[in-house]
Amino acid sequence: MSKLLSYISAWCKLWRLVVNCDRDKTEFIVIYPRAAAIASPLQRMFLDNAEVLYADSSKVLGVYIDKELKFRQQSSYTLKRCWFSWNRLTAGTTRNAGLNTSVLVLLFKTVILTKLLYVAPLWLYDRLDCFKDFLAKANLKMLGSQYHLSNTLSSLLTTLPPIEISLEMLEKVCSERPYGEGWNHGEATTDRLRASPQVFYSSVEDQALPGVESESR
Repeated sequence: MSKLLSYISAWCKLWRLVVNCDRDKTEFIVIYPRAAAIASPLQRMFLDNAEVLYADSSKVLGVYIDKELKFRQQSSYTLKRCWFSWNRLTAGTTRNAGLNTSVLVLLFKTVILTKLLYVAPLWLYDRLDCFKDFLAKANLKMLGSQYHLSNTLSSLLTTLPPIEISLEMLEKVCSERPYGEGWNHGEATTDRLRASPQVFYSSVEDQALPGVESESR
């Protein structure tokens, strides 16, 4: 980690960039298997004499990543966004008035599913139970039904596949794009990272950057 920070520092100096090391701007997170424990206190990290703070979780490109990859914060955040958007969209809709089923289904696809399935293969598999109540009530609203229908009948009437199938379809589309040598499409991303984090770390090529000594391989 210290060597990586040295490369970052040298590259920033080369391009006259200053890194903001404030909280929520630049921080580091240690990802380790769930059964493992950190035996000793974490080493303090510095970048150009500014301390890079440790975080238990961090938001990266709209996804909350925590040190154990359980994604509780991400699922809670996504669920709140889905509820807020759905309540705003259907505020004036009842069983007898308002938007019809086809319009509600279209809104659900374009507004809600885009939020729910954002980077979903990374985190949603282990958190599907958190969204059961929301999805069931959304189905009732779209169908104008008083009672819950079976998943098969609901999917037939709304033309929406179950969320599990949508997730598998999305993962299939993503898996068609190469991830690089050694990637196993049959293993879930988070399971692979928990088992061996070093698989996801790219080796830093020795470069003639100022302030960084090159090591012989």
